[in-house]
Amino acid sequence: MWLVYEGAEIVGAVTTEINQYPNRRLLTIDALAGERLKEWLALILSTFDAYARDMHCDGIEMGGRPG
Repeated sequence: MWLVYEGAEIVGAVTTEINQYPNRRLLTIDALAGERLKEWLALILSTFDAYARDMHCDGIEMGGRPG
């Protein structure tokens, strides 16, 4: 689980896992929720990009629905 803080306040939470498929290794974003998403989404996505590279992933995937 990843938490996004603004000062001492938690404003977002994300869960991820690494999935090994037959031909690819992907960082999967399972759940993403929070307040003021537009303020921190770019930062967390760049963090996930660096993390996926460090974990030797071929890419990042996410599924979900609005709301």
